[in-house]
Amino acid sequence: MKNVAKTVPYLLVVTLFSVILYPKFPLFFLPGITVAVRLEDVVISVTLIVWLISHAQQLNTFVKDPVFRSIGLFFLVTLVSVFSGAYLTQTLTLTTGLLHWGRRLEYIALFFVAATSIKSKKDFMFVFKALLVISIYIFLYGVGQKYFNLPVVTTQNKEYAKGLALFYLPGGHLVSTFAGHYDMASVLILFSPFLYLMLFATKKTLQNIFVLKNEWITRALLIAIITSGLWLLVQAASRISIVSYMLVATASLIFIKKYKYIPVVIISILLFINLSSNLITRYMSIFNVAVQKVISLEDSLIAVHAQTEEEPQLVEDRSTSIRLNVEWPRALRALQKNPALGTGYSSITLATDNDYLRALGETGILGTVSLFLIFGNLVHALLSSIVNIKRNTIYKIFLLGAIALMPGVMLNMVFIDILEASKFAIVFWILLGVAYSASLKYHEK
Repeated sequence: MKNVAKTVPYLLVVTLFSVILYPKFPLFFLPGITVAVRLEDVVISVTLIVWLISHAQQLNTFVKDPVFRSIGLFFLVTLVSVFSGAYLTQTLTLTTGLLHWGRRLEYIALFFVAATSIKSKKDFMFVFKALLVISIYIFLYGVGQKYFNLPVVTTQNKEYAKGLALFYLPGGHLVSTFAGHYDMASVLILFSPFLYLMLFATKKTLQNIFVLKNEWITRALLIAIITSGLWLLVQAASRISIVSYMLVATASLIFIKKYKYIPVVIISILLFINLSSNLITRYMSIFNVAVQKVISLEDSLIAVHAQTEEEPQLVEDRSTSIRLNVEWPRALRALQKNPALGTGYSSITLATDNDYLRALGETGILGTVSLFLIFGNLVHALLSSIVNIKRNTIYKIFLLGAIALMPGVMLNMVFIDILEASKFAIVFWILLGVAYSASLKYHEK
């Protein structure tokens, strides 16, 4: 069993590579529904099977862990929600609801794998090196997509999700190896705190990662990787993700007391934004809508005073309008049908563009509270472990990085269904699992 267990960290990294680097070509669609089985599902299944075989004797110890218990509670509550949606509110078919529930179980199960398998310093270094290789690859593919006509595979509508290869159009959103620009931007936010923290790591830690004696060359390479990620982020043109990135990067530097570098990071981000006419246009559309709302309000008051029936013309930001007028009200209506348990997974269509409202609509108050109980227990565990680590070692980098990324993720959840995007969700739970493993290691000490 020990030899089998040693393969799990490698399988976890293979999972990261397959999820992020391989486009979302479907292997086959399940009959009667839009759920597709992809390569990542096969790799994850193999990883989970090997992990279960090698850790079967430890499964009974999981019930003693508060984070693992809260995850179990979450899946119990959401399973009840699925059955409630199928038989009480009758807002979904049981098969579809269970498949969507199982998809979330698939994602979060990797948290257990990472938390129990990434143990040694070598393992932590191995995961970080994988993040570096992935960061470089998605940048190179993004450049190839924009300038050398590499194919784009996106799942932003049903036809594209069948595996249709497209090509980048000038002024469009860059997606690199991802299924959409939102999930690429969100994954870049996940990577950013670990990269910033490594930039100020000890010389020994840097040498172990890069196998270079000159630490300044090593730091220069890290700066280049950070810069390439920032270029990708701006090319994705996700307005909220830029703000989230700024928040995460600032939090990372505050944690290690590198306050003087915060203005440098913010100015760099603003300079990159200035290079993207697409992103500037999207930000300006929000400003224009706000101005037009004020003007229309004034015109309405004047019109009432003048007793005229002419109505002022409104300028709308399309994505904001869809959220406010269609998606968010739909989630709130679902919550009203069953405040405790919601209407079940898959019941409010594929998009809500707000993970808080989606959780409330699909799983109700109980499901939403159980989800955030996981985050609360996890952050508490990470914070309580940091005091035991004095230097900026690889363990501290994963602990602080996981804490720093949380506010950025929470902000993105206001406008994106980020926990349902497979490429993001899988990476998110793996990184949190690695951080929690570091936490357990220092709790033991």
